[in-house]
Amino acid sequence: VEANRDIEKRSLREGHQPKLTHIVCDIDGTVVDYEGHLHSESIESLREAVSQGVTVIMLTGKTRASTIATFKLLNMEGRGDFISENSPGVFLQGSLVYGEHGQLIYRAN
Repeated sequence: VEANRDIEKRSLREGHQPKLTHIVCDIDGTVVDYEGHLHSESIESLREAVSQGVTVIMLTGKTRASTIATFKLLNMEGRGDFISENSPGVFLQGSLVYGEHGQLIYRAN
């Protein structure tokens, strides 16, 4: 941990900005409210991040299929792999985890 802090301090002194590579974001109550309405500020921030090459990993207590269907209804599914069959995500309270290319990497028993 201390070594990481030293590297980070040195990088900042030398004018290097740490590159953000991933954002892990809860959907329920963060991106979509509990009535199904989008939080436009959150969506725009995530779109901006995706446009800069950041991978967004969505987390939700819902199923993957229902989450993709919801975003499809909102015309958001598949845009820059924001949420699609090919994007990573954590579903059903962590019972299903999909990797970088949408492949299943963990299923709880």
